[in-house]
Amino acid sequence: MFGVYLVLICFPAYTSAVACGVKTVGGTNLGGGTYTNWDNTTTGAGYLAKAYILDCCGLLSGFNVEIAGLGTIYLQIWRQSVSTYKLVHSSQYTFSTADALTVHYLPIDDAEQPTILENDMLGWYTSGTDMVPYDNGAGAVNQNYRVDAGSASGPTPFNSGSLLSGRSYAINFVTAVNSAPFFTNGGTKVSFLDTKTVSLGITLYQMSVTDDNKDDTALTVEMTNAADTTFISDLRHRIKSSAANWKVGEYTLEYSVKDQCLNEGTTYVIVGVNNTAPEIRNTVISYNIKENNNDETQIMSLTVTDKQTYRCNLGTVSPNDGILIIKQPTETDRTAFEISSLNIYLGTAFEISSLNIYLGTAFDISSLNNYLAFNLYLKGGSMKDIDNDAKPQYTVTAVCTDDYGLATEKIFYVNVEKNIEPVIDVLPNAVIFGSIGGVTGLLFVVALVIVFIKRSSILKMIQESTQQNNSPLYENDIGLQQQVYQDLNPFREDINSPYDVMHTNNSPLYEHDIGLENQVYQDLTPDREDNNTPYDELHIKIQHMKS
Repeated sequence: MFGVYLVLICFPAYTSAVACGVKTVGGTNLGGGTYTNWDNTTTGAGYLAKAYILDCCGLLSGFNVEIAGLGTIYLQIWRQSVSTYKLVHSSQYTFSTADALTVHYLPIDDAEQPTILENDMLGWYTSGTDMVPYDNGAGAVNQNYRVDAGSASGPTPFNSGSLLSGRSYAINFVTAVNSAPFFTNGGTKVSFLDTKTVSLGITLYQMSVTDDNKDDTALTVEMTNAADTTFISDLRHRIKSSAANWKVGEYTLEYSVKDQCLNEGTTYVIVGVNNTAPEIRNTVISYNIKENNNDETQIMSLTVTDKQTYRCNLGTVSPNDGILIIKQPTETDRTAFEISSLNIYLGTAFEISSLNIYLGTAFDISSLNNYLAFNLYLKGGSMKDIDNDAKPQYTVTAVCTDDYGLATEKIFYVNVEKNIEPVIDVLPNAVIFGSIGGVTGLLFVVALVIVFIKRSSILKMIQESTQQNNSPLYENDIGLQQQVYQDLNPFREDINSPYDVMHTNNSPLYEHDIGLENQVYQDLTPDREDNNTPYDELHIKIQHMKS
């Protein structure tokens, strides 16, 4: 009958390239009747069988021992450390009855099996006389040491004790397979948006490892595909980015973990950097253009943010008559760009070289993608298609697409401001009396009309009239009241106005005479005096003065 006690000792990490598997190290043929000698005089001694040395790395699964005397024995594994030996493991067993004087296999529970390394040695200790018999016959080993002051806990300087040559002891130990360590959170994918703010100090993911063998606590973990430096792994196996800006894609990080017996476990982690669509951040969505604008005009600028390179263009437009376009500024516009305008972003005046502080690299003016943005323009020459009455508003969809094909849209509204027709001021009649070349009392009446209206407005008013084709047109027919686009002196055929060039011989003006399509702007027949004031009144005055 016997009792069992375990003593567990921990040591720094040590690695061995050879795995033991299951093997027996020490004396053989226990209980075969050859171990007949017994050191039963020396008490309190410790024994080290240096010939029973391990040549591999594995687990200690138990001991085999032949018991020759009763008492308490400590079965041990020792590890040399310079001139002394450190105790790696000690199991205590007590044999108190005569039936215990035999061979015993003494297993160690799986959960308690220690890791033993190459060059570890078998030893034992008793407080009384020795309990393990030996054979000193042919083939007996010589590397046996005894120290009179043995120890159940170590360390012990066995080399200073007695060398016991020619003894093979009836004891051995058995090894078991040391299992490989493994990752508990590998074989997975972690994803982040490309907009995530990263730095070397931010942990993206941390690897976790374990080992079923209790002594395999000092594990060696490394990222094995370190050639890809996009991500790094620190001493605590934390995955971090090596740069502040990511490229969209998937990155496979391969990991290895080894125990002190060089059993290896491997895994991988996929880090996904997911693309996000450009963001159009304009808060104002309604803009105006003038009805009489005929020049290329920037209507608004798109405010876009994206980690990737992007382009913006025109999506759907309603009504779609081709007068709008989205594009970047021309090279002339880029040249005109003033660095000083960047002050609104940094809050103070600065030199272009100082941007290196913010960007960490030589600054290139072409990288100002956000400052030289995509703009919505009214195309030049579009006035003929702009009509507040027919098309008072355009619904415009701006589409911004990055290099990976991810797009975002935003709707804007462009309102057409109606053109306000200018007023024609008719100056008072001026009567001048004078004497030229002996002719006295010649009366000159000049009716002056100052014209401020553009041809586009005239065309519009005339097109809305209900007059028949190729018929004379009077001022009240088109509701011009105090306005006229004509010099009303029927005798003065000069080039003061476009109409004077046309209306020769005092004849009525028709639409084809002045190219106004279906309408004429004024009847210039002086003999027809109707109620189309105020111009017919001028005609009457002219006739009276002539007579």
